[in-house]
Order: sequence, then C-alpha cells, then structure tokens
Amino acid sequence: MRPASKTPIKTSIAILVAGGVAGALATLVWQLLIVPVDVSPLQSAGSTTTPWTITASNDAKPTTSDTIGDYPQTSRRPLFFADRRPPQPKKKPAVKVTRKPKPAAKPKPVIVKKLPDGIKLVGIVKGANDRRRALVRLSNSDTGKWIEEGQVLDGWRIVKIDHLSITLETSRQREKLSLFAKSN
Repeated sequence: MRPASKTPIKTSIAILVAGGVAGALATLVWQLLIVPVDVSPLQSAGSTTTPWTITASNDAKPTTSDTIGDYPQTSRRPLFFADRRPPQPKKKPAVKVTRKPKPAAKPKPVIVKKLPDGIKLVGIVKGANDRRRALVRLSNSDTGKWIEEGQVLDGWRIVKIDHLSITLETSRQREKLSLFAKSN
C-alpha cells in the first residue's frame, strides 16, 4: 500500500484559510453597512451654540463644561487669511560708531613662486556642458591627476583650461602650461 499524499491536506488547509479570510471580510463589510454615518451639516463659524461640549474623561471630575461659544474670538480671528504676514521686528535705534583709521599697511614683499619642477600637461578632455578637464603629471608621480577649473594644484589655482593649454595662478602670478612644447 502507498503512503497517502500530503497534497490533499495542503489543499484543505488552503481552502479553510481562504474561507476564514472571506468570512472576516464579509463581517467587516456588514459592519460598515449597518453602522450609521453622521451626515448632519456643520455649524457656521458665526454660530455660538454647538451640539457638543468639552468635558473631561469619565474617570476625572469635570471642572468646567466649556462650549465653543465660550470662546468667540476663535471664530472672529481666523488662522488663515490672505493678508496675514509675520510680525515685523522692532527696529533698534542706529548707533553711530566712529573708528580710528588704520595705519597704512606695509607692502608685503612679492614672493615669486615657481611652478613645480617636472609638471607636465598630458592631455585635455572636453566633457558634457563644455566642461573641460586636464590631465597633469608631476615629476614625483608615475600617474597623472585629473583637474578642473578652480581646483588647486601644489598652491596654484587652475584659472582656465583651453583646448591646448591651462592657465595657473597664485597670489600675483600667472603661468601658462601648454600641451605641446613650443618649437624654436
């Protein structure tokens, strides 16, 4: 004799679960249909009487039985209206301050800074939105470094990247580094 297959048991369990879910949903729909819905109109903002009162919970003794009619300023001062603006800060009286003029500053000596030794412009790429990047290699590195306008390289800011050269700037100096060496 062969052992009984487990498939009929799984099918029976699935049918029972589906029936239970369907029964729960039917009960929920029935409850929604028999529970009355309050469709009474809301009271206008000018009315001072309300069908409800604000009281404390059943456990506490109510101290007052306030109604919305006890607070008429609530309906007279709407929260949202077109002319509403934040309050303006009070202006403080201006105080006049006099300062002594600073003595003339001594001119700083101009320091001539050289481009790093062995710096070489290897390539220039024009990317999306006319954005250019330059590939620069320093003598102390085997690999190059991609730079963009505005970046700083050994104290030199990249001012401009043209199609054949880059312009570097530091304090009061500008240097141009070309992709190809000038022939004499």
